[in-house]
Amino acid sequence: MVASGAQAEQVISNARTTPVSTSTANNGARDEVRLASGGSIAVTSGAAVTLDSSNDVKLDSGSKIDMLKAADGATGILVNGGNTGDVTIGGAINITDSIEEYKDEDKDGDLDGPFADGTNRHGVRVTGSAPLVGDIRIESSGSIKVEGNNSSGLTVEAPLTGDLFSQGQISVVGNDTYGIHTTGDITGDVTVLGSVSAVGENATGVAIDGAVDGAVKIQGAVNTTGYRYTTAPPSKPTTGEPREGATYLENLDDDDLLQGGPAVRIAGDVTGGVVFDGPPPPLPDDATEEEKKDTDRDKDGIPDAQETTAAIRSFGGAPAVLVGSADKAINLGPVGTGDDAYGLINRGSIEAAGVYKDVDATAVQIGGTGQSVTLAGGLRNQGTITSSANTGDSTGVLIGAGATAPSIVNSGAIQSVSAGSEANVAAGVLINQGANVASFVNSGSVTAGVNGSKGDAVALRDESGTLTSINNTGKIVAAISPEKDVAQTGSAIAVDVSANSTGVTLVQDGVVIPDHKLPDADGDGVPDANEPAIVGAIRLGSGADVLDIRNGTVNGDISFGTGADRLAISGGAVVTGELFNPDGQLDIDISKGTLDARHTGQLQVSDLNVGADGNLIVTLDPANDANGGFKVSGSADLADGAGLGVRFNSLIQDPTSFTIIEAGDLNVGAIDQDVLQSNSPYAFVVNANVDEAAGKLTVDARRRTAEEAGMIKAEAAAYDVLYAGLADNELIRAAMLNQTDRDGFFHIYQQL
Repeated sequence: MVASGAQAEQVISNARTTPVSTSTANNGARDEVRLASGGSIAVTSGAAVTLDSSNDVKLDSGSKIDMLKAADGATGILVNGGNTGDVTIGGAINITDSIEEYKDEDKDGDLDGPFADGTNRHGVRVTGSAPLVGDIRIESSGSIKVEGNNSSGLTVEAPLTGDLFSQGQISVVGNDTYGIHTTGDITGDVTVLGSVSAVGENATGVAIDGAVDGAVKIQGAVNTTGYRYTTAPPSKPTTGEPREGATYLENLDDDDLLQGGPAVRIAGDVTGGVVFDGPPPPLPDDATEEEKKDTDRDKDGIPDAQETTAAIRSFGGAPAVLVGSADKAINLGPVGTGDDAYGLINRGSIEAAGVYKDVDATAVQIGGTGQSVTLAGGLRNQGTITSSANTGDSTGVLIGAGATAPSIVNSGAIQSVSAGSEANVAAGVLINQGANVASFVNSGSVTAGVNGSKGDAVALRDESGTLTSINNTGKIVAAISPEKDVAQTGSAIAVDVSANSTGVTLVQDGVVIPDHKLPDADGDGVPDANEPAIVGAIRLGSGADVLDIRNGTVNGDISFGTGADRLAISGGAVVTGELFNPDGQLDIDISKGTLDARHTGQLQVSDLNVGADGNLIVTLDPANDANGGFKVSGSADLADGAGLGVRFNSLIQDPTSFTIIEAGDLNVGAIDQDVLQSNSPYAFVVNANVDEAAGKLTVDARRRTAEEAGMIKAEAAAYDVLYAGLADNELIRAAMLNQTDRDGFFHIYQQL
C-alpha cells in the first residue's frame, strides 16, 4: 500500500492478500482506499474492503478483488451506513464457490447438480440503520461476479443519501440471488445502464424494494432464469439411435427446470417514476450544426454515445417486470411532464418466455400481489413488450387486482403468443377484476396469437369493468392458427369489455399525413400501411356502448350486449362481421363507409340509417331462413345513392324473395340495381323492391343461367351437376359465392 499525500488516499497498486478498512487504512488512521490498475486483493472470507469511516472506496479499471472458493458470508466491499463516502467500481469483483464445473452425474446427456453452493456472498453490501451519504457507482469498466445462494451482486440494505448508478456488468448464480437489490430508501436516482444477469431458482435481476425519491431508469440488459437451458433441447428422435452425448428434452431433470424470479421488481415507492429507456432518436436530416454538436440531447447527464437500450428478459414463469408488493402499497410518480407524465414508461424491449411446456409467461405485471399499486398517469409503451408460452397462458401486459393505472397508452408493439393443443389464453393486454384502468389508447400494435385449435387469442380484455374509453389509430389483432384435423374451439377476440356495465366508447380513426407520397388507395390522406384495423371479435357489455369507426377496417363479430348502443361508420371505414344485439336497442348509422353484416336471420335494432355514401351488405341463408338483415323498431332510412348488397351462405334452388329490412317507418331513396348486383354474388341475379307502406325492403334472387354467364357449350353442360355438388363442399361453395364479378366466378368455376 502506498500513501499519496497527507490523508489523500491509500493506493493499492500491487497484489495484496489481507483485507483493508478505511478506518485504519493510513497506519491506523482513516483514509480513502483506491485500488489502482494492477492492484488486487485476494482473500477467501470476511470482507476484502470495508468502508467504516467517512471516506471513499474506489476500484480503478484494471484492478480486482478476488475471493475464490469463498467462505459463506464473503463480501467484496462491505459498506457501513452512518458514514459519508462514495463507492466507485471500475475494476472487477469476483466471488466464486467451490463448484469448478457442472457434470453429467447420471450420464443422461444433460448437466446435473445445483447452480451454486455456499450462501450469503455479496459483491458490494451496504448495511446498517443509519444512511450512507454518498453515491454508489459501477463504471462501464466495472464488473461484479458472485456465485452462491442467498447472495447478491450489489445490495443496499441501509438508507442511501445519494445516487445508485451501474454501467458495468453484474452476474450472479445461485438460488434466491439478486443482481441488484435495494431495501433501504434512496434519496437520489437509480440508474442501470450496464448488464445484469441472475441465474437460479427465484433469482432476481434488479429488485427495488425500498423507496426511491428520484427516478428508476433502466437502460441496459437484465436477464433472469432458473433454467439450465433457456432454449429447449430437441426431443429424442423417434427413429434411429439418439446421438451420443446429446441433450434431449426428455432427459431434463428437475434441477434443469427451476423457476427464476422477475428480471425487474419494483416493490417500493418511486417518486420520479420508472422508465425503461433508450438513447434519443436519430437527428433529422435537417438538424442544425448546434444540434449535431450536442452530445447529450436528452439532458440525462449521460453522453448519448454511451447510452444503450433497455432489454429486459425473463425465461420462465416469473414476469419480466413486476410492480407490486405483498406487504405495502406502491406508488409510482410521473417520469416527467407531457408525453412523460406516466408512472411507468417503456422505450426498450421487455420479453417473457415460458420456454417449456405448461409454464405461463407474463412480460409486464402491475399489481395482483396483494397490495395496491398506483401509477401516476398510467403506463406508456413506446417500445416492444412480448410474451410467449408453450402450452401455457401468455400475457403481454397484466394489470392485476389492486392496481390503478388511469390510462394505458401504446405507440409501440405489444405481442402475446401461445402454442399448444390445450385451452390456453394468449392475451396482449389483460385487466383483472379488482384493477382500475379508465382509458386505452393505441397508435401502435397489440396482437395476440394462438397456434392451436383450443386456445383463445385476446388482444385486449378488461375483466374489471372500469375501462370506458378505447381509442385506436393503430392495429388491434387477434388470430388463431388451428391444428390440422382438430376442430377449432378457441376464439379470436380483439376487444373484450363485456364486464363493463356503465358504457364503453370505442373510437377508431386514421392519422392523416399531409402531402405524403405513400400509397393511399382510398385517397383519405392516411397511407395504406397506416390504416387502422381491428381484427377479431368485439364483445361489449351491458352499458350504453358506442362503436364509432371513422377510418380503416373492423373484421370480426360484434356482440353489443344489452343497453342503448350505437354503431357509427364514417370516413370510408369498412366493418365486417356478425352482429349480435339481444335487446334490440342498437342505432346503426352508416354515413360514409360499409357495413358488411354477416349475421343470418333478422337482427332487431332501434334505428338504421344508410347515407348517400354508405353501403349496407346483408347475409342470407336460403337453406334455413327466407329473411335476414334487420328488423327496425324505429325508422330505417336509405338515402338516394345508398349502396346495397347481399351475401349468401347457402345455395338458391328456386327464385326466392328475401326481406332484408323490415321497419315501422321505412324511407328508401332511389336504389341503384347495378350497385346491388356488384355487391352480390355473380352466381345469382338479384333485384331490390321497396314497399314503404308495408315497411319492407326485399331482394328477389335467382340462380344465373349458363347463357347469362356466357358459358361455352362444355361449361354449360356441366353447370347443373357442378352447382348441385357445391351443397356438399363448404370451402368451394364459400369461394364461389364470394365472387362478385364474372372473372372471379369463372376463376373458381374452371377449377371445379
